[in-house]
Amino acid sequence: MDFHVLGPLVAYADGTPVELGRRQERRLLGLLLLETGNPVLIDRLVQLLWEQNAPASARAALHTHAARLRARLAPFGVRLETKDAAYRLDTPRDRVDAHRFTDLVAAATAIQHPVSRAAKLGEALALWRGELLADVVEEDLRERLGSRLIGLRLHAVEEKALADLATGRHGQVVTDLTTLVEQHPTRETMVCLVMTALYRCGRQAEALAVYRSTRDQLVEQLGIEAGPDLQRLHGKILRNDPSLTEPDLSATDGSVAVPRQLPLDVRGFAGRQAELERLDRLVAGQSSLTTVVAVSGMGGVGKTALAVHWSHRVSEAFPDGQLYLDLHGFDPSAAPVTAEEAVRRLLDGLGLAPKHVPAAADAQIALYRSLTATRRLLVVLDNACDTGQVLPLLPSGPACMAIVTSRDRLTGLIASAGAFPLAVPPLALDEARALLALRLDQTRIAQAPEAVDQIIERCASLPLALTMVAAEAAMRTDIPLDHLADGLSAIHHRLDAFGVGDAGVRGVFTWSYQRLSPAAARVFRLLGVHPGPDASLSAIASLAGQPVAQIRPLVDELARLHLANEGSIGRYGLHDLVHEYAAELVEPDPERDVATRRMLDHYLRCGYAAAISSYPTRDRLELPEAMPGVTLADIVDKDSGLAWFAAEYQTLLAVIRSAADTGHDTYVPRLSWTLESYFDSRAANRDWREMDTVAVRAAERCGDLLGQAVAHRSLARVTGRLGLYDDAEKHCRRALELFTELGDPAAQAHSHVAYGFITERLGRLDDTIEHTRHALHLFRQAGHVVGEARAVNNLGWCHAMRGDYEEALGYCRQAVALQQVAGNRTSEALAWDSLGYVHRQRGTFAEAIDCYEHAVALHQADSNQAYEAEAWQTLGEVHVVAGDLPNARKAWLRALAMLRDLDPAEAARLQAQLDSLNHA
Repeated sequence: MDFHVLGPLVAYADGTPVELGRRQERRLLGLLLLETGNPVLIDRLVQLLWEQNAPASARAALHTHAARLRARLAPFGVRLETKDAAYRLDTPRDRVDAHRFTDLVAAATAIQHPVSRAAKLGEALALWRGELLADVVEEDLRERLGSRLIGLRLHAVEEKALADLATGRHGQVVTDLTTLVEQHPTRETMVCLVMTALYRCGRQAEALAVYRSTRDQLVEQLGIEAGPDLQRLHGKILRNDPSLTEPDLSATDGSVAVPRQLPLDVRGFAGRQAELERLDRLVAGQSSLTTVVAVSGMGGVGKTALAVHWSHRVSEAFPDGQLYLDLHGFDPSAAPVTAEEAVRRLLDGLGLAPKHVPAAADAQIALYRSLTATRRLLVVLDNACDTGQVLPLLPSGPACMAIVTSRDRLTGLIASAGAFPLAVPPLALDEARALLALRLDQTRIAQAPEAVDQIIERCASLPLALTMVAAEAAMRTDIPLDHLADGLSAIHHRLDAFGVGDAGVRGVFTWSYQRLSPAAARVFRLLGVHPGPDASLSAIASLAGQPVAQIRPLVDELARLHLANEGSIGRYGLHDLVHEYAAELVEPDPERDVATRRMLDHYLRCGYAAAISSYPTRDRLELPEAMPGVTLADIVDKDSGLAWFAAEYQTLLAVIRSAADTGHDTYVPRLSWTLESYFDSRAANRDWREMDTVAVRAAERCGDLLGQAVAHRSLARVTGRLGLYDDAEKHCRRALELFTELGDPAAQAHSHVAYGFITERLGRLDDTIEHTRHALHLFRQAGHVVGEARAVNNLGWCHAMRGDYEEALGYCRQAVALQQVAGNRTSEALAWDSLGYVHRQRGTFAEAIDCYEHAVALHQADSNQAYEAEAWQTLGEVHVVAGDLPNARKAWLRALAMLRDLDPAEAARLQAQLDSLNHA
């Protein structure tokens, strides 16, 4: 049974209201609920129930009320006990909203991240439906009984406002506090918060007016001046002090998830006791600065294994999570990850929604530092190339720790960031023996101690090589260890790119390679073509020109010998040293070029299928004929298309760069085209711009006019998103020239739409309308109904922006009709949304409501919860303006149900609006 005292007293059993009796019985229940589980003296209950007017029969009447109440509650398992001249209500505390509120506020105080803290406080404040026990006690008694709860409520409001200010939700603070400040004009903390919020909303004059009103009331009512904090804030607002403008940390769509990105712990980790103890001491002795450790050593020495294994050991010491990022600093198959790309991935790991990521790289880095400032995070930056790559990625919080691994000694990081150097040498002899002992039968090791030491010597005591030999030995139990050692000793090659110490490592690679079946050895060589960081089975099948069923056992053979590793289910990669060895082997292979083209065809065809499935309104693109033997991924609908993009994203970027570097220029603009809508949907503007720039250059090199045109048009879009409008306009002009030369009216129209977006941002609305009209004409000429509908809707929006609502109405109605013909539910819903906006501005609220209800229905049919939740919110706003508060409440409750999962922070804001509505 659930009890609600934060408002009118109500009780529910399995969601059904329970009748609680007469007013005095309800009043008695309310008093006991405030003290749930604690005895309340009968004399005190008499005093509270009758105050100064208790009749002589008060105690008898109390017993009667208690008996009736006991009879009502007993069927629901709630006991009302009498003992020692006191009554006690026995029910779980969490069944009473007042106690849940107290617990939620306490939980919120322990949360460091402001968005998460605001969400928790919003959840607590949402329990209040009005005044405490609003229908059973009077004002003076309420203040006596509930002073602690009422004070805690105001404190929670202030704490939530403080968290909202820290995350850029200034308008929400104004909404939440304006009425409360009027009710509590002498509560200076609250006044400071609302003044700050008003200032950040650009409402400086209103902020100053709040100060004057507060000061006047303090002087008149209390005879005192405003406090020093309030006076200082007033002075800052008067002089537009820059410190009042905080960075927008609107973060993470709630960001309550804790990142757990560490790779799997190393199986059979051995040795490194001194290094592990050194790391343990560093984390135990953390100071007021971020602890940074620079782990350095040669390739294959086990730097990553050490960092990952230790990170798993201490993960509980970092309750806000662990981030992991491979920077590819010494990866021969991929360029090092840029600082911009790395920061974007770290922000993704922290749960930051793409819409909240600023375009400028400096702003992204500043945001990353702000988000890590109050957290206790462990950040593992693996395979760094130099100090410059790492510095922007270090967390800023004093409770954070960063582990950086590199073949470089990172002396610059030691000097500039105070990093602790930790050099990782090859394993000591006893450590190497321990590693083998964990992987091999003890009897075999005991029978051939000299062979074990010889294996260790030939492997240069490097864990990577030892692990590979151990894998072979574990599979070949029939071969004595001394035979394996002799086989290693017979190989005398070395990797040209490494020093003397790696001679044995190359020998191990060769030794393992020679033990592969011919078919597996061929697959291994061809993987030297793949740019990484990993590949799916269908991609490997395309490289080899074989079905997946034939490839799977061959890849398993590579994994058994540690020549490949399975990072996630169905995806395989090579250690960078192993990849370099494979690349050397494939260099003279006559299959190399054909395999490369099959691989590129795989990614192009799969990317195209994913783009069309995920974004069905995209125009089709002519593709070159695919090579025989290409295997495609199973992409059949929007979900599978988006899942493919998510899994292959980093690989696609590497494939595009590799295609440009190896002279396969015709693939580059088409591969970049497949990613355009995905780039846009996740606001990956930096990657988008880089790939399109590479695409333009590749298309120009091979004289590919279509490739140039689509890349320039896409560049126009992304540079516009980045606010580089001069560049965007240049790319638009070039795209229009090329599509005109190619005689493609629909493509010209899309370019005019992009041009219109840019001119709108530049404030040239006349030019926007002109470009949109050109687009409309060309779409109609091409018979492109979806594009025509889009252009018509854009014209309606332009006229709405001008305040020409009658003209806008006609265009938006036409757009709805066209989208209905095209059968595009999402675009039709957006057209209904535009039409609803126009009706709302005209004051025709019934028509606006009808439009938004159409939008809701279409989003429901399309299973698009994000759009549906937004439509419900907007519908609720229109109901509020129209004065229909019950239907506004229903719409917002529908939105709230979805937003709790989609966007907890937005859910908290909507809950606050609902609270305000309930109090109206």
